[in-house]
Amino acid sequence: MTTHTDGITYRGLGAARTLSGRDIYKRLTDRQNHFRSRLSELSWSVVSSLERHGLAESLLSGTVAKLRAAKNDPRHYGDNTPGAYFDDVSRTPVVPDPCFSYWNLYEYGVTGEGGFNGFIAVSGIDPAIDNATLCGLIALLLIDSAVEHLDNDDPFVAASEAMEAAFCVEQMFHDRGYRHMLQEARKELARKGGVAAHRETDGYKEQVIAKWRTGTFKTKAAAARWAMKEFPLRSQEVVVRWLREADKSCNATQLDE
Repeated sequence: MTTHTDGITYRGLGAARTLSGRDIYKRLTDRQNHFRSRLSELSWSVVSSLERHGLAESLLSGTVAKLRAAKNDPRHYGDNTPGAYFDDVSRTPVVPDPCFSYWNLYEYGVTGEGGFNGFIAVSGIDPAIDNATLCGLIALLLIDSAVEHLDNDDPFVAASEAMEAAFCVEQMFHDRGYRHMLQEARKELARKGGVAAHRETDGYKEQVIAKWRTGTFKTKAAAARWAMKEFPLRSQEVVVRWLREADKSCNATQLDE
């Protein structure tokens, strides 16, 4: 696996690589890719949102470096220690090798003294970073760590960190107000109705098909999930049908030529 830590770019991240330059997919047919493909889709949802909201690559790289430095800083954890115990006389540890994750860093950091602003200040992170962006970057760090554990044949920690990354992404989109925005957009489409609604939907359809033909997405389902977040559409299945019909039309045109 190729790894590096310098020059984090949206192009690199969008090519199914982690913050450290690890390939998220195994570049061969492998059962691990069931899991890795989901990590890749999760990463893409974060990366596309960060880029769309104008986070500069330099600020992305700088904030990631600050978070890496902060992960093991005891100032964020107080008297807490990693891990949990079963409720028995011997206080048996739940896992043999507990450690703080980036999710723990976020949880303890933003609930500590001074809250979110206190955490940003102590960590030396640029105040321009809001909570939604911070959650997205934490998610990317967790995905990076999960892939590293997969590469080292440790699927259990990888699974744990993947779930934590999903928590971060959920928080990120909640803060961005996507749900409210989509609901309002759908209400507006319903109000307009008729020809205007069809014209607007056709515009979205053209943009989705154009994005699909760039080769950005590995599957039609991934493209449909992106479209549902990007546009006020009602059905993921309809988007997949658009793409199938577009592919058939393209193939038919090529045969005629």
